[in-house]
Amino acid sequence: MTRAAVAMLHGDLPGAVAWNPLGTLLLCGAILYVAYAAVVVSLRLRRIGWSGRCGGGRCRLAVLLLLGLNWLYLLATGRDWERIGW
Repeated sequence: MTRAAVAMLHGDLPGAVAWNPLGTLLLCGAILYVAYAAVVVSLRLRRIGWSGRCGGGRCRLAVLLLLGLNWLYLLATGRDWERIGW
């Protein structure tokens, strides 16, 4: 995820996705959240509320599915594990 963050800082979004798709998605979400929070705090606006729940089991399943797919992607792309010490 660190290399994906470095690629994003250099403006290389496709490279960041290639390094770690889920990490890139999380970083983009964090950037959007920080921008949203800055606007809400600076303009003293009301925050967006969450109405309802995702349905506990479905949320957990979705998170596990995303983590599993990301892990499979990282394994399938054939990282050079010996070079990084694995």
